[in-house]
Amino acid sequence: MEIKDLSHLNPDQKIEFILLQAEQINLQKERIARLEAQIKVLKERKAKNSRNSSKPPSSDQNKHKRTESLREKSNKKQGGQPGHKGHCLETVKEPDEIKSHTISHCADCGYQLNKRADSIDIRQVFEIPDPEMWVIEHQTDIKECRNCGCTNKADFPTDATQKTQYGPKAKALMVYLNQYQLLPYKRIKFLFKDIFNHKISSATIFNAANESAHMVTNIEAKIKELLVKEPILTVDETGMNISGNKHWMHVASSGKLTHYGIHKKRGCQAMDEIGVLPKYKGITVHDHWNSYFKYNHVRHALCNAHHLRELKFVYKVQGFKWAKRMSDLLVEIYKSRKDVKVKGQNSFDTITIASFTKRYQEILDFGKCEQAVRGTNDSKNLLNRLDINRKETLLFMNNFEVPFSSNRAEQDIRMAKVQQKITGGFRTKKGADNFASNRTITSTAIKNGKNVLKIFQWLFQGRLTFNRLVPA
Repeated sequence: MEIKDLSHLNPDQKIEFILLQAEQINLQKERIARLEAQIKVLKERKAKNSRNSSKPPSSDQNKHKRTESLREKSNKKQGGQPGHKGHCLETVKEPDEIKSHTISHCADCGYQLNKRADSIDIRQVFEIPDPEMWVIEHQTDIKECRNCGCTNKADFPTDATQKTQYGPKAKALMVYLNQYQLLPYKRIKFLFKDIFNHKISSATIFNAANESAHMVTNIEAKIKELLVKEPILTVDETGMNISGNKHWMHVASSGKLTHYGIHKKRGCQAMDEIGVLPKYKGITVHDHWNSYFKYNHVRHALCNAHHLRELKFVYKVQGFKWAKRMSDLLVEIYKSRKDVKVKGQNSFDTITIASFTKRYQEILDFGKCEQAVRGTNDSKNLLNRLDINRKETLLFMNNFEVPFSSNRAEQDIRMAKVQQKITGGFRTKKGADNFASNRTITSTAIKNGKNVLKIFQWLFQGRLTFNRLVPA
């Protein structure tokens, strides 16, 4: 009970009241401090997004707002740069169709002109012919031998196994649209109806994707075999929704090869069963997911794009100066490496490496002092990682073959996330496995400059070999 007038209280009662008020004030101070700490944590958590931490883009809030990029502004003007090779329509020597336009009388005096032109001018129009479903009927002779009476029948082509069926090009287009262009079944059905005036079912599209995934088994195994021999791999993983349950898509990629695998686990059990990393002995570039470090027979390089995002958060949101200095240093090393490579050098000199290494250590020491004054968990964890894993962080500085980040794997896996946004997930594990196998082929084809639709056509025609997909 609040008492404004203490004059009627005796000295002991006054002391007791003052002590009670002091206790209440201390409790309120403690509660205020606790609430302020909670508010700070919540603000920092809200400030985290895919641009300044390892959080996936799907978790970003206020997606309509433009987020700040890690890329620095250049002094170049917008549009094509000087020396950029443009692309435009060029006339062809042998057009598919020629339409002649003649004139019979002079436009000035009306005199009748010669039938043969003195010269011609041309304009070419690039157009798409009207598409249609082309039905090929195979007829085989049945003949009875006049000598012995045996009935003889000619063989059908190997790709004509049913009374009616879709041909290699039709099935290739279905798989191309669904597995590469990521069109849902319903939209593919609309496309076939509108363009070819032909109805297909969802089961037909699924069966085509299932057939293609089964047909690439040997090529997929060859890709895994060669990935194990690559000197550098970038690896990553991302969550996938299958029948409402979370699974994981794992990717291992090089400059020419990509392999995807679906598993219900994220860690070593999945990587072991997929079978690339257990046999690999080169350099893996990845984020700081602990499961990768359990493969101690390989060298590890950490993705510095992840580091830059986290350093950005620690500096801009939490105000740690060491994070800005470390971010600037990593970018400086990366740019210096590019400049040195342009000059034809394959490594830094020992003085440059020693200088960068010394500055790296100085920033860590400064960060530890700053952390001791007003530390946060984000700053502490990042600082410890950059300290403990300094060799893995700076491997790109000591080995110019090592990429600065694991962006190649992230780019390879990005379309899987797009597929999830479009469809919401897979209905069955079989459908997810088919997608992984088909994307293994499409991603590898793109890296080798191949036409993806043509690759699927060759596949269904039985003409696709590994050497056609990945030329030596």
